[in-house]
Amino acid sequence: MSMNYDIHEINWPHPGEKGYIDVSTSGPCNLRAELAVDLTGPTVHVTCSGVQLTGPAVNVGVHCTGASAEAGAPATCGDIPSGDISSAVQSKFPSVLQSTVLNAINQASKHFDSIPTSFKLPELSLAVSLEGGFVAYPIDTQPNIVLYGKGAFTGSNPVPPPFSPTFVPPNNVFQSPANGIDFLVTPYLLRTAIWALDQDGKFNIKVTPADVPPNSPVKLNTDSPAFKAAVPGLAAYPNMNITIGLSLVNASDVEMSPKGTEFVNTFNAVFTLVNATLTQPGFTILADVNFDVNVTPAVSSQSISLEAKTGDFASSIQLVSSSLGTVNVPSSSSF
Repeated sequence: MSMNYDIHEINWPHPGEKGYIDVSTSGPCNLRAELAVDLTGPTVHVTCSGVQLTGPAVNVGVHCTGASAEAGAPATCGDIPSGDISSAVQSKFPSVLQSTVLNAINQASKHFDSIPTSFKLPELSLAVSLEGGFVAYPIDTQPNIVLYGKGAFTGSNPVPPPFSPTFVPPNNVFQSPANGIDFLVTPYLLRTAIWALDQDGKFNIKVTPADVPPNSPVKLNTDSPAFKAAVPGLAAYPNMNITIGLSLVNASDVEMSPKGTEFVNTFNAVFTLVNATLTQPGFTILADVNFDVNVTPAVSSQSISLEAKTGDFASSIQLVSSSLGTVNVPSSSSF
């Protein structure tokens, strides 16, 4: 590192000189910054509490090029001992450098103030909460900053899910972000999203005859040929509507691979017969539903978006109980 200098003595006759100073070390130096991250507010707040310089001693070379133009009297090189100059620079350089870097980091950290601590998904009434902190991984020569997601939640008061991550990405995943910013999804985020939506009642669904498309071959009615074939006991209840109450039984299993993401959910389905004067319990089934989704994240300087395409769909069904006698349910199906 080189810098110019222009100095003069305080005492008369104020000899002065100018030149340049070389600052070097015999080996690499390390700068360690202590970062603190606060995620309790609406946005991320990062501060640097200290910077420490470690490494070999600082070497200073003083090179005078002539008299200072501001000196009160003419001077030649050497009127101010170079040892005095180098000693002053050598003693002050580490603290000045640390202070300068500290101020620079705190100025740069203000850019994090625009990052919200939760990301809302209005269509799902869902948000993703951030937890942990920024971790600089000194991989090779390029450290990267990683921000972990706590998981998904609904409402203004996040409730921790009753399970923990089963997979944490290794450090080398963050070695070389392709776009400067990379967005990494793990099964935990998707599991918490499904769990949070279920806690908010999004998977408690009531299906009525009005929800069935007019051109559907299967009607939610006891006279429907499909239902009469599967449940012979419906013959005792002619022309009654059928409602289906759906609810999620488990917290969902999510498996991710290069081929895509597989979701495994178990739903409880309660079939009830209804007319103007009677509500008749029907039967209850459990359905294990497996479906594949290919999720492609796209990262830009202003947003993170996800493109999802559904793939295979399969289910296995078992009868839990029946008030109508025999129920012939298929053991499995796939699409």
